[in-house]
This record gives sequence, C-alpha cells and structure tokens, in this order.
Amino acid sequence: MQKKYLTYQGGLLIILTTLCFSTTDVQVKFFGNHISVFDLVWAKFFGQFFFLSIIFLRSRKNLLNYGNLKLQILRGVCAVCPTFLFFYGLQFVPLAEATAISFLHPLVVVILSAIFFKQVILKKTIFIIILGFIGVLIITRPGLGVIHPASFIIVLASLFFSVYQILSEHLIRISDAITTLFYTTLVAVVISSVFFLFSISNLSLTILFILFSLGFLNSIGEYCLILAYKNDRALFLTPLFYLCLVWSTLYGFFFFNELPDIFSIIGTLMLVSAGLLSFYFKKNNLKKN
Repeated sequence: MQKKYLTYQGGLLIILTTLCFSTTDVQVKFFGNHISVFDLVWAKFFGQFFFLSIIFLRSRKNLLNYGNLKLQILRGVCAVCPTFLFFYGLQFVPLAEATAISFLHPLVVVILSAIFFKQVILKKTIFIIILGFIGVLIITRPGLGVIHPASFIIVLASLFFSVYQILSEHLIRISDAITTLFYTTLVAVVISSVFFLFSISNLSLTILFILFSLGFLNSIGEYCLILAYKNDRALFLTPLFYLCLVWSTLYGFFFFNELPDIFSIIGTLMLVSAGLLSFYFKKNNLKKN
C-alpha cells in the first residue's frame, strides 16, 4: 500500500514537473523575440540556483562533498550549452516538434555509453536506436526544405544533453544528487551571468518580472523532480515525461496556432515508441538483477 502511494505521489510530481518545464518553454518561445536568449538562460539557472541554495542549506550537506570537481564543472558547461541551443532553436521550430526532437537524447546516451564505456549494445537496442533516429529524420526531413534548419540546433542540443546525462550517471555514484545539482547550477549561473551582464542595462521592470517568473517556474519543476526521485520506484514513472509532448502540442496550438503535420506525428510516435521500448527493456533488466 505504501509503495502504491509513493508511486502515485511520484507520478503527480512528475506530471507537475512536465507541466512546469513545458510552460517555461512557452515563455521562452513567446518572449524570445523581445528578450535575449542569454537573459532567458540566465533566468532559468539563477532561479534554479536560488531555490537549490535554500534546499541545500536546509539539508546541511557538506559543500566539499562534490566528488570530482572537474566533472562537476564539465556537467555545468553541458547544462548551459543545450539550454542555450534549445532556447535559440525554439524561436524558429514549432514547440511540439522541438520537444519531440529533444527526446532523442536517451538513444544517444546508449550510443555514447557503448563508445566510451564499452557497454554492450544488444540487437534489440540497435533496433530501438534505428527506430528513434528514423523518427527524427521524418520530423526534420533534411534536404527537403520543409523544416527550418534550426531543427538541427535542437538535435545538437540533444547531443549535449546526452553528455550531461552520462556525467550525471557517473557523478551520482560518487556524490549526493542535490550536491551535484547544486554545483551544476552554480557553474551554469556563473557562465550565463557573464553574458547577462552585457544586457542588464537594457532590461526594463517588465522584462525582469518575466525573467523572474521563468526562473521561479523552472525551479518549481526542478524541486518537484527532486521530490519525485526520492522515491525508489521513480524509474517506473519515467514514461510520464512524454507528457511534455502533450503539453507542448496543446500550448503550440493555443498560443502559436501550430499544428503538427502527419510526418511530424509519425516521427514523434516512432521516437516515443523507441523511448518506451528502451524503458521497458531497462525495467526488465533491473527486475532480473
């Protein structure tokens, strides 16, 4: 009974997380023509850093327990790069399509893990990877001039985020999760603040309020995610992250009059299928172990 309650609670937290993250994407796309992408990136990480600092102080964790400082800094860099690329790409790519392409990263993680950590890729995993990449090709349709070239910026963002994920999996073994997230956010704030300082003189109170709301909403999403992953059954809630596709489609329709065409729908379904199959096989492997 307790496990069921924790699963339902974790599920609600992840649903709220996806809603918060999708809403910040809407803010970025909506205000991107009026506010510098650098400022939007700074707002995301500064808000996150502010709330994480409160959590960190309340937890009374040791700041020096960072594991590997070089990897923490690298993870921070790998957090800023995909965020900037994704925020920039959102200005040109329909919201639902950008979100769908961003779900490429779990498949890239498998490939990179095989290359750098010599992890064995099974035949069924190869099928999943091919399925996912074909899905991305159908969405972007390279060479046909149908989709904006910025779609490939979103693909590049997914590649950077894949490196971020691999570093996360390594650091979580040698450092506390909240400590790792704190240092990552600190590095990201320092990097984004350098660019933010160049445009601070041009910011009005209205823009500052928008930036604050973006940072606040992102922080709520991050906090819900941290609470959800305190649950030892959190892995089984992973498919709920695909709700981002639902929110982004609805937001795209209501705010930007965007409707995915049949090719985007087919490509997205292939990507989601690849992601769910990957999750299913991973879950079965954990059960066997």
